[in-house]
Amino acid sequence: MALAVIGPGAKAAVPTLGRWLLSKDPNNMWYFADALGAIGKDSLPELTNALGSSDARTRAAAIFGLRKLGPAAEPAVLPLLQRVTDSDADVRTRAHDALVEMGPPAVPALVQAVEHEKGEVRRGAARALMHPGVSRRLVEPALLGMLHDDEPASRRQAVATLAAVRVREEPAILAIAAALKDPVPEVRVAAANALGEVSGKAQPAVPALMEALKDDSPEVRSSAARTLGLIGAPAKAAQPES
Repeated sequence: MALAVIGPGAKAAVPTLGRWLLSKDPNNMWYFADALGAIGKDSLPELTNALGSSDARTRAAAIFGLRKLGPAAEPAVLPLLQRVTDSDADVRTRAHDALVEMGPPAVPALVQAVEHEKGEVRRGAARALMHPGVSRRLVEPALLGMLHDDEPASRRQAVATLAAVRVREEPAILAIAAALKDPVPEVRVAAANALGEVSGKAQPAVPALMEALKDDSPEVRSSAARTLGLIGAPAKAAQPES
């Protein structure tokens, strides 16, 4: 489409392209979204508005356009997070990928969502923080708070994201170790595996991992054993003398 080639110089066409994007024309909506994305940040309101369309293809096309904006799409982080729970699987995947691709500019809004949202929106924000370049110092406090979520799936996601951002300070390591006592086995397994991912800093968790070797769940026991093996000699040194 010529407008996509012209790019920012075509911003006068934004309202018209926005209307066409909402027309649910399956043959051309991707061209409309592509043109809006190429025009740049002036298209942000139109693309964000299309995220609320009743048509899943239109929502997917809008996300396609927003991804072309790159960091300039940061104001759309919260609307994109709402699409992480979309009824359409393709829209959900595209929303997650768009949030990840946005990179550091999206982090403050994602942290806010981890702190204040619930359910799949909170988990989606935490998943979007699982990529290289995220500062653990920025995200760690919110994720530590998420460890106390009422939903097991959210606690499990918090543990996974803490490992992904490579926490290393002892308070965070001990907070993950405390999840080895979670009432839900899947969360305990996630905690043991997370400690394995940061095994170089996980020595403070050795007593909790040793206790997890007695867990009722064979999956928890095997995960704890594997992590102790990854910690290696420091795990042996941390064991209390008999």
